[in-house]
Order: sequence, then C-alpha cells, then structure tokens
Amino acid sequence: MEIVKIALLIVFMILLIRKNMAIGVVLMLSAMIVGFMFAESIIDLPFFFYRSMTSYIFFRILAIIYSVFLIASVLKAGDINKMLEGIVNLVPKLRIAMIIPPMTIGLLPMPGGAMLPAPIVGSIGNKLNMKPEHKVYVNFWFRHVWEYAWPLYPGLILTVSILKIEMKTIVMSQFYLSIIAIATGLVFLFTVIKGRNQIREMHPARALLRFVSGIWPILIIIILILATPIPVEFLVLAVAFLYWLISRMQWRKKLTMLYNCITIETILLVVG
Repeated sequence: MEIVKIALLIVFMILLIRKNMAIGVVLMLSAMIVGFMFAESIIDLPFFFYRSMTSYIFFRILAIIYSVFLIASVLKAGDINKMLEGIVNLVPKLRIAMIIPPMTIGLLPMPGGAMLPAPIVGSIGNKLNMKPEHKVYVNFWFRHVWEYAWPLYPGLILTVSILKIEMKTIVMSQFYLSIIAIATGLVFLFTVIKGRNQIREMHPARALLRFVSGIWPILIIIILILATPIPVEFLVLAVAFLYWLISRMQWRKKLTMLYNCITIETILLVVG
C-alpha cells in the first residue's frame, strides 16, 4: 500500500511540474500530502515543519545554495564574456573550444546558467555549420557532466545532508560517472560534428589570465574542499562573500545583489 501511495505522489508531482508550477511549491504541497498519508496524527504536521525549518541541515543547505547564487550573480555582473573569450582562445580546435564554456559554467550551478555559454556555443557552432539542435545538445550536455560528483550541485548537497555522509565520500564514489558523461559527449562531438581549427586572436598567456580571473572562486573552493576538513558550507560562504566584497561594483548594486540572491521559492524548495 505504501508503494502505491508513493507512486501516486510522484505522479502528482510530475503533473504539477508539467503545469509549470514552481518546484518549491510542488515540494511543499507534496510534503503536506506525505504528512497526511503517513503521519500518525495530523496534529504532528506543524511540529514536523518546525523541526525541519530549525534543523542544522536546513540552514546548511540554504547557506550553500545562497553562496552559489551569490558567486553566480557577481560573475554575471562582471565581464564573464571576457573570461569565456579567454577559454576559446586557449584552444585552437573549435570542437574542443566549444565545450569548454558550458563545462566551466557547469561548475557553478545557477538559474539560467544555459544563457551564459549559449552565445559562444552558438557562435562557434555557426563556424562549424552545426544544426541548431546540435548546438543545444552541446550546451546542455556538457554543462551537466559534473552533477554526479561536483560538491556544489544541490542534489549532492541534499544527499550528503540527509544521509549524513561526507562530501568527499560521494565525490570519490561517483566521479567516474562524470568521466563517462564527458566521454559520451565527445563521441557524439567527433562523430557527428566536423572539426575545424581557428586562428588565435590573443596570446595564450593573456587568454589564460582572462580565464583564471573569472574562475578563481571556483578553483579556491575545489582546493579547500579537497585539502581541508572545514565543512563545505563555511568554505563556500566565505569564498562567496570574499568574491562579492572585492568585486568592482557600486555598493548599492552589491547590497541589492545580497538581497536578490535568495527567494521565497528557494526557501520553499529547501523546506519541502
């Protein structure tokens, strides 16, 4: 009977998502339905929600998601195109250069992340006479190759928090899936899309500098996660605020960014 209830719940969630209802609202409604189906008493439901919203897991996940969104916002507000331009000029082979921007942006999960590398993928794709659907594939596939083992992905954060295991454990256990995903994408790239070289428009050292200048927060997070026992939430939060603090923006814009990095929908998503 419990399996039937869970199956009905999943169908209910899928239907709501297909109706374009916000995922945070869907999860909240689903959580309430789970309470009605499985709780011994409906009176206990407010207690469950209170315990969820006051738990360390809730604040941990919220802090990491907020930090990732903050880094993404600063990156968007800065000259991200120059960083991506640096990537393209580091690799003369167009097919390889095309996958680096989505793979780089994929290290930083963010709402609307597909929009950042899309112009570069589209521009390189035009030089290779690619079909629109092939350009969409490259942008989508290579942005998501890290989600199996990259510690900033919300799915891994939830898994680590709920199952109470170390992030390093799940990263080491699943990193091969990312390798398989990259390899699978490359098979498509080299069998379906014809290759072509480009002329470098800037010196490799300058291109590397542009690339590193935009991705250094991500590099620091990687190093600290692998090299220190400090909890991920503190590392990411500290790097995010450092990146925000030294960014070249007006303070009014900076303060607005702090406020806009978190939404009611995001909070509902974590609570649900």
